[in-house]
Amino acid sequence: MGYHVSALPSTIVLHFPFPPTITAMSGTSFPSIPSPHSNSLTESLVHASELGSPTTPLLTPLQRADHAWLTKTGEIASQTKTFYIYLNDNTTLVLQTAFSDVGLKALAVHSVSRIDNTTNTTKTKSENVGASSLELMDGDVSCKIGKMNTLTWNQTSKFGGYQVIHAFDKDMSFDLNIQFDSAGYKVKEGKSTMGSKHWISHKFVPTCTVTGKYTLNGKDCPANGTALYVDASSTLASHAAANQWDLCVFQNGNNNLSSISFDSPSKYGGRKIHQGAVTLDNSIAAITVDNTAKHMSTQQDKDTAYNLPTQIAFEWKGKSVDGEAVTASITANLSSPTGRIDVLGELPWMIRKVVQALVAKPFVYMWLVKDAVAKVKIGSKELELKGQLFIETTFVNV
Repeated sequence: MGYHVSALPSTIVLHFPFPPTITAMSGTSFPSIPSPHSNSLTESLVHASELGSPTTPLLTPLQRADHAWLTKTGEIASQTKTFYIYLNDNTTLVLQTAFSDVGLKALAVHSVSRIDNTTNTTKTKSENVGASSLELMDGDVSCKIGKMNTLTWNQTSKFGGYQVIHAFDKDMSFDLNIQFDSAGYKVKEGKSTMGSKHWISHKFVPTCTVTGKYTLNGKDCPANGTALYVDASSTLASHAAANQWDLCVFQNGNNNLSSISFDSPSKYGGRKIHQGAVTLDNSIAAITVDNTAKHMSTQQDKDTAYNLPTQIAFEWKGKSVDGEAVTASITANLSSPTGRIDVLGELPWMIRKVVQALVAKPFVYMWLVKDAVAKVKIGSKELELKGQLFIETTFVNV
């Protein structure tokens, strides 16, 4: 099928959309299983739209404290801060800083993947170090890994943002200023429970402005574009929470549609769970959870036995921040993926054997559709937007 098989690091893979790092996948601790009638993750998200009201709105704007690292609490298994960046030179960047304390060893990881959308080639750099090398600063919203890799809170704009420095070597390094175009959001309080002991959390900033530079193969390149930012944390390993994940990000100037969905295992109800946002002119117009992500047609990857979408459809449905009905949809035909990542292939032998013992076979596939069309309706207002659509689909078990 003509994939470019990228050597993406395990951490980018486990952005999984509530991105525990891949080390979390190697963990041997498991969450308690909720009963079918418990306040499970599935119930709290699937029915969130029914609970939305003036007293329990879905949209909770993020505050500075929401961006803090939680590693000092001793509660979380993993936390990641991931930037999906779309540059004006037709390049996609995925930057991630991660912490994982599940399994064999607590780790801090920083990683970058650069995808050239013209040639469908990917270049990746990553570094794994002991968690003791993760130094927190500025009320725990900033961090430093080693001497040359920092994620520094930057309050030069109204909503803040991050200065991101990933300095690997002359072949690949990044110095980016990522400013948030809105406060961002979390759904309700940002946490969803799984049983009585575990939870996962997502926090999003749908639109960010990116400036700066990066070095590729010794050559300096300007970095100007837009980004989606996701902060995710969890008390459990990702293989225990979902069989499949779908992430999409549609970008049209200051307009953005984003969606994360995943299939919970049968022991958690076997249902699709969604969170999404419609952003117009850098303002969040709606937070929606009554969404769908459907693989309309598929073709099997003979190497992995996974059925990859050849046509995919995303729908958003809910209420705007002003109480009007909101619907949005994108349908896209997909050719060969830009990237295919064999997660186990990126792991040391011992960890790989642990994951295999869990009957997990994680693969990540990515696509970029440059001429996508999004149809948005808010109340009586209808919009048709043309832009680019980034899709990431993760399979955990065949």
